[in-house]
Amino acid sequence: MSNTNHVFVGLPALIKNAAASDPIVSAGDNHISGIGFFDAINGGTINRDDLGLNFRNTNFLAVVGTQIYFYTLANLGDPDWTNAANWTEVTNADLTQVIADLAQEVTDRTNADNTLTQAINANTSTIGINTTAISSNTSDIAANAADISTNTADIATNLSSIQSNDTDISNLQGSVATNTTDISTNAGDISTNTTDIATNASGIATNAADISGNDADIATNASNISTNASAITTLDGQVVKKTDSIDELNDVDTSTAVPADGEVLKWNGLNWVPGAGGGVVRVEVKNATTTDFNKGDAVYVSGTAASGKPEIELADNNGTGTYPAIGLLEDDITAGNEGFAVVSGSIFNLNTTSFAAGDSLYVDSTPGAVVNTRPTGATTKVQKVALVKKSHATSGSVIVMGAGRTNDVPNIANGEFWLGNTNGIATDTNFNSAVANTPSVSTNTAKVSATGSVTTHSDVTSAGSGAIITSAERITLGSALQPLDNISSLTNDANYITSTQAPVQSVNTQSGTVVLNADDIDDTATAHKFTTAADIAKLVGIDPGAEVNVNADWNATSGDAEILNKPVIPAAYTDSDVDTHLNTGTAGTNEVLSWTGSDYDWVAQSGGSSNQRTLAVGVSNNDWSGDVVTFGALSGGGNFTQGKLYVWRSGAWEEAYATSVSTSSGMLGIAIESSTTKMLTRGTFTSSSMTAFTTSNILYVSSLQSGNGRMMDSIPATPAANSIIRICGYVINGVSGQIFFDPSQDFIQV
Repeated sequence: MSNTNHVFVGLPALIKNAAASDPIVSAGDNHISGIGFFDAINGGTINRDDLGLNFRNTNFLAVVGTQIYFYTLANLGDPDWTNAANWTEVTNADLTQVIADLAQEVTDRTNADNTLTQAINANTSTIGINTTAISSNTSDIAANAADISTNTADIATNLSSIQSNDTDISNLQGSVATNTTDISTNAGDISTNTTDIATNASGIATNAADISGNDADIATNASNISTNASAITTLDGQVVKKTDSIDELNDVDTSTAVPADGEVLKWNGLNWVPGAGGGVVRVEVKNATTTDFNKGDAVYVSGTAASGKPEIELADNNGTGTYPAIGLLEDDITAGNEGFAVVSGSIFNLNTTSFAAGDSLYVDSTPGAVVNTRPTGATTKVQKVALVKKSHATSGSVIVMGAGRTNDVPNIANGEFWLGNTNGIATDTNFNSAVANTPSVSTNTAKVSATGSVTTHSDVTSAGSGAIITSAERITLGSALQPLDNISSLTNDANYITSTQAPVQSVNTQSGTVVLNADDIDDTATAHKFTTAADIAKLVGIDPGAEVNVNADWNATSGDAEILNKPVIPAAYTDSDVDTHLNTGTAGTNEVLSWTGSDYDWVAQSGGSSNQRTLAVGVSNNDWSGDVVTFGALSGGGNFTQGKLYVWRSGAWEEAYATSVSTSSGMLGIAIESSTTKMLTRGTFTSSSMTAFTTSNILYVSSLQSGNGRMMDSIPATPAANSIIRICGYVINGVSGQIFFDPSQDFIQV
C-alpha cells in the first residue's frame, strides 16, 4: 500500500491462511503478493528487479504492458530473480493454441452428439409414419366391418320382403280380375325389388374385394412393424444412454491406458484417450529425423518445419548444438510425424521406477535420456528439466519445469575462475593467464605500474583491512600490556579507578575462589539460559541420537514409522455410485445438472443447445461463440444494446464502466442480442464497434460511458480516484473487431 493510493483485490469468500497471524495478500505500490505490474522486466522506472524478497515467489506473474511473464525457479535470490532467462513469456501463440485445442475438442464432441441425434430423429420419424398408417388401416377395417353388417341386415330385410310378396301374390290370385291395378302396382314393386337385390349383390362383391385388400395391407403392416421393432432393438444397442459410462462411445479408449488423477480426454488421431489436464503448457513439434522418439524423451529445437512448427531432435548435455531441452515429449512421435512437447506441467503414465518421488531430473549425456544425479565434468552442460511426482513402472508421473538450468554454480575446470568480460558475461578464465604480467593493478587511486615484485612497504598503500604500521608504532606495541603481565604494573592515573569502581574484593562475603550457584544468577537479559530441573528431567527421557523428524510409513504397523489414528480411505467411486450421487435416474431429455442451493438437480437447459457453441472466431458483425447465460433483465426496463458490456448488480443488468467498484466488479457479460437476455460470459465476439482496438492488446473495462462496447485496450495513463482497473479479455484482430472475452475475477481500485 502506497501513501496516496489504495490497492484492492477481489478474492473468493473462503480464502484462509493456515497461520492466523500471516496475511492472505501482501500489497505494494505496483504489485501484490504473486503478481506485479511493471514498466519493463528490467531497466524501467518500475521493474521486476526492484521487487522486495518478501514479495517474490515461484510462478510469480509479471504483467509488462501487454506481455505476461512467469518466474520458473524456486530460488528467489537476486542472482536468479534478475536473470531474464528464468522468466518465461506467455505469447499469443500459446493462448491461440490453447483456444484452438479447446475449439477442436468441442467441435468433435458436438459432431458426435449431432450424429447420434440425427439417427434417433430419423428412427422416431419412421416409427411415427408407421403408427399413422396402422391407425388409418384400423379405421378402414372398422368402417368396412360396419358396411358389411349393414349390407347383411339389408339382405335379410329383402329376403323377408320377397317372402311377404309371395304370400300377397298367392292371396291376390283369387282377385286377379277385380284387382288389375293392384297387380300392376305389385309387378312394378317386384321389378324395383329385383333391381335393389342386384345392387346389394354388387355391393357385397365390392366389400369382399375390399376385405381381401385389407388383409394384404394388414400383412404388410405387420411385416413393417416387425422390421421397425428389429431396427429399434439394433439402435438400442448402438445409442449411448445417459446412464452409460463415457467409454461406451466408439472413439473413447480408456482401457488401453487407465486414466490417472488430473488427466483429461485428448484426441490422438484415432481415439479420445487419457492425457494431461489443465495447466499444461505444450508445444506442437515435428520429428524431422528418421528415428522414432519415445514418450518422456528430452528434446531440443533444431529447426523450423514448412508448417511453421518447431523441428526437434533428442537433447543431451555434451554440447551447445544439442542443448538446452525445451521440455519432454508427451507421447511417442514416430519419424516424420508431429506431436506435443510439454514445456510446463505434468506427464502421466511413465516408467519412473529408476527414480524416487521428489527426485530432480537432469538432461543426460545419452540423447533424450534424463538422470536424477547432477551432471559433472568441466564441459558438461547442466539443465534441470523435471521433478518426479510418482515412482511406478506404468503409472509414474513427472512435473516438467521448462527450459532452464540448475540453481547450482555451473561446472568449471580445475584452476579456472569466472571473470566478467566487456559485455558483462561471466567467462571461464585461467587465473595465471589473466593475472600474470598485467600492466596495472589498481587499489583506489594508487597503482603498481611495474612488473615483478614489490620490495618496500613505502611502495604499498595501507588502505584496507591489512594496514601497515610505522617503526614508532611498532615500539609502542612492544611496551604494551602483555597476557602474562601483572595488573599491578599499570600506573593508576588520577580518578581513573575510583573507590566505587574498585575491583571486586569478595563475592557474597567469600574471597578467593568463589563457586557460583546457577540459582543465584538472573539470566533474564542473557542470550544463554540456565536449564531447570524440569527441563533436565525431560532430556533424560530422550534416547541418544533421537531425531525430530520421523520417517512415517503408511503401511507400518509398529515402531516409530507407524502412523496412529489413520483415517479410513473410502472405496473408489463406481459408475453406479456416480449415477446415484448425481440422481441421473431422474434426468429428463436435454436436461442439465444445476445447483439448487443445497444439492444438484436436473433442470431444462435454458435456450436450448444453441447457447453453447464451438469456440470459433466469428467473421460477421455480432458473431459470438462461448458460454451464455439467459437470466435477468435490463435495470430500468427496455432493450439491451448488442455488443455492449454489462454488469450484474442488485438483481439486474446495468451498463458497465470502471468509475467505481459497484459498476465494474461484479459478473460481466456482453449482450449478444437486443431483444432477449442473452449474455456472453466467456468466449469470442466480433463487433464493428471494436475495430479501433490494437491486435494482441489486453482489454480492460472502460471508464468511458460510451464507445468501444464499454471496453478499452490500454490502461489509463492517469486513472481517476476510486476507478477500477480490471482485465476483461484480449484483442484477437483489431482490424475486424474480433476479441476473446475472458473477464478476470481480480481487480485493482485506484
